[in-house]
Amino acid sequence: MVADSLGRVWLGLTTGEIVFYDGVGFRTFTEADGLPGGLLHHISAGSDGSVWIASEQGLGLFTGNRFASWSRKNGLPGNRALWAVPTAAGRLWVGYNIGIASMRIDDLLHAASDSHFLVPYDFYDEGDGLKANPEQRGSTPVAVASDGRIWLTTSEGLATIDPAHLRKNLLPPPVRILQFRADDADVDLKNSITLAPRTHRVEINYSGLSLTDPRKVTFRYRLLGFDPEWSQASTRRFSTYTNLPPGRYHFEVMAANEDGIWNETPDRLSFTLAPAVYQTKWFFALCVLALILAGILYFRLRVRSAADRLRLGFEERLDERVRVAQDLHDNLLQEVMGISLQLEIADELTPPEAAGKPILRRALQLSESALTHGRGALTTLRASALTRQDISQALILAAAPFSEERRRAIQYSIHGKELPVRAGVGEEIVQIGREALRNALQHTQGTVQVSIHYAPGGFRLVVDDEGQGMSPTIMESGAPGHFGLRGMRERAARIASTLTIQSKMRGGTHVQLSVPARMAYSGFDTVSGLWTKFMARWTRRKRSAGEVSQG
Repeated sequence: MVADSLGRVWLGLTTGEIVFYDGVGFRTFTEADGLPGGLLHHISAGSDGSVWIASEQGLGLFTGNRFASWSRKNGLPGNRALWAVPTAAGRLWVGYNIGIASMRIDDLLHAASDSHFLVPYDFYDEGDGLKANPEQRGSTPVAVASDGRIWLTTSEGLATIDPAHLRKNLLPPPVRILQFRADDADVDLKNSITLAPRTHRVEINYSGLSLTDPRKVTFRYRLLGFDPEWSQASTRRFSTYTNLPPGRYHFEVMAANEDGIWNETPDRLSFTLAPAVYQTKWFFALCVLALILAGILYFRLRVRSAADRLRLGFEERLDERVRVAQDLHDNLLQEVMGISLQLEIADELTPPEAAGKPILRRALQLSESALTHGRGALTTLRASALTRQDISQALILAAAPFSEERRRAIQYSIHGKELPVRAGVGEEIVQIGREALRNALQHTQGTVQVSIHYAPGGFRLVVDDEGQGMSPTIMESGAPGHFGLRGMRERAARIASTLTIQSKMRGGTHVQLSVPARMAYSGFDTVSGLWTKFMARWTRRKRSAGEVSQG
């Protein structure tokens, strides 16, 4: 039972709980209120109204409503505290069964708010003249005299310590690296150290010289190139590193004496860990190159596979086109030709003044036009590759239903050296071009420019008009009930092409279809074609240079 300077009474129970009485009522504190836990050993009241407790599980301080507690996890030398007394100098003295610790109260408060902060302390035991360990004997195991001395009971009697007259050892201990081991084999420290590749374990032994109390010499170290900062101070005299990556390293170690005086000149050791073959930069570069090549190969295989699938699809479509061409020639065109012959006979037998003569003439013209278009379609279906004339003729026929004035507004142009266009792909190109041309003729009264571009990189069809352009909504989704734009995009997707539809800044619409060379041209390979051109050009230049030198 202890009374503090504020007149409050504190009672420690054998259950580990603490009862507080302030003259008005009682209050019981448990571990839920911050007590460290375990059997209560000592209660100490400071002159400033602070109340400290020592128990089996650590230290505690009453903060006004609950307790703050500390233990080994906060850096203290142990959990089992026998007693704790504060002094006017702002330090707390704590008795353990292995010695006496002294620490700043401010450091304890810092550790209460920062769980990563370890409380620094000074420790005194038999090396400092304490003949026996502190012991909780009697009702008062520790007392602070009026002159500041601390008296305490030990296992062999009484002991005293005067905090005001403690002598510090101001001589820092020199530190030396004594041994270097790599995979349990000693390494000569006199020569430069280069470790073999795949060295898994490195151990460095060191020591510090102090004749007053060698046991309390503490060390901290770091491995430049690996450790981000100095290690925590400890009395361990070796450090171990495993599975270090290859590189150049510098090991540094510092020592402090029993009073925490550090030497400012660490001992250093440098060594190099050689890389294995698979840890070198050139091996890494080769791996990256191999991955890139594998990615390129995979991409080319995927492209080739997709091209083969498309080619098979085009071959199937070509077979279907041949069958349709046969049916068209053997059935439909023959029947239309028979109808045309019958109409010619009827026209010859009908007198010029007959009322049905104009109608008969119109029917005859339509039948002849149907035969002409049928033969054109038959030629297209039979073709294995489309020429620029085939594409141009198909576009001209698409403009046939429009007036003569609108047909004259179309300007055709062809750029680049002609290359054969696959029949199946050409059909999709023609259908997209026909739809774009019809839209341009319907929605503008100005000039319509149609340009065809042949290039080794691909085929392009461009249709430009001078109308008012399209709104973003129509450009994105098309007009309600109309599926022309949607059909154009679907056809472009079927031949792995890019269809661009834009409204120009000065008015009008720009439609561009870009078809990759491997899809557009029959029997054309972009890479081999470019390589063949390069070799042919190089051969011509070399031959020319030889002729000049001979001349």
